[in-house]
Amino acid sequence: MEKLVDRYLRDGPLANLPIHRQQHAFQSGRSTESALHQLVGRIERALDAGQHALGAFFDIQGAFDNTPLLSVKQALAERDVILAVRQWTSAMIT
Repeated sequence: MEKLVDRYLRDGPLANLPIHRQQHAFQSGRSTESALHQLVGRIERALDAGQHALGAFFDIQGAFDNTPLLSVKQALAERDVILAVRQWTSAMIT
């Protein structure tokens, strides 16, 4: 079921209302691994050029747990996600 929803999102709402090109999720050939690789590459280039590199990393504890369900529902509706997928997403979150 998850692959079906993933495919629907990629071919439907995300195709009609694309996410930022720097986003790694939901983009073909991109992942958390590619995001990390890109970051390490930028740091290495800065250091090779004799520059400084500074990184700030943080984890927002409970980011998904504390996101209001209404906000998620509104975002899905704004992207014209079909009702069945919106309901499935709501059920998964709750």
